[in-house]
Amino acid sequence: PAGLAATLLYTPLAKPCALGELLVYLVWGPAMVGGGYAATAGVHSPSVTWLASLPLGLGAFAMIFGKHIDKIAEPVRTLPKLLGKRLAKATAVSALIGQHVASLLLVRAGILPAACLLSLASLPFETRAAV
Repeated sequence: PAGLAATLLYTPLAKPCALGELLVYLVWGPAMVGGGYAATAGVHSPSVTWLASLPLGLGAFAMIFGKHIDKIAEPVRTLPKLLGKRLAKATAVSALIGQHVASLLLVRAGILPAACLLSLASLPFETRAAV
């Protein structure tokens, strides 16, 4: 239901209001992770929906956000365009770093398995691309 709602609301609501990147976070983060957990476990878990979805949601957000930084000059309303190139780049880097910090903290708290720390292997590539 969340994915269908996001698809139907993207063009009339999210795109004109520069909310597309936030919608990507909500769909790829809480909706997918929380929905996937509920479907497989048979129960809804707010900690899984909101905490465990942080790394995946931030990664998807950073990807689409970074893609839109390159399109600031185009006549499309995006969050990076509203923020300006400098603040948009800082936001993208913060999301990239945030996904790894969230992973570390969630593994430490026992919410995510240690295998999630394999995502740290992507750090050198992300930092090189973000600069």
